[in-house]
Amino acid sequence: LACHSLGEGKKLGPDLAGVTKRCDGAWLARWLKDPEAMLKTDEHAKAMLKEYNNIPMPNQSLTEAEIRQYIKYFQWYDAQPAGAVKPGATGH
Repeated sequence: LACHSLGEGKKLGPDLAGVTKRCDGAWLARWLKDPEAMLKTDEHAKAMLKEYNNIPMPNQSLTEAEIRQYIKYFQWYDAQPAGAVKPGATGH
């Protein structure tokens, strides 16, 4: 809650609304699995780190199943018509 929102704007990290339109599923899976490794090699990850005051995404130690569920949820959210899901109504 302190780091991200869905449709309520930036916090310590980016707003996750539209994340699947900005990044493909494979990139998101790699990011969620091992953000430290991505920060060493991926230019987009490095740019986000700089944009967000050098506050790195902590590794959440997510399982492959959890990563798939997060991506599935983000895809569902991003597929909704504009205004269909009200900020804060998703439980996040």
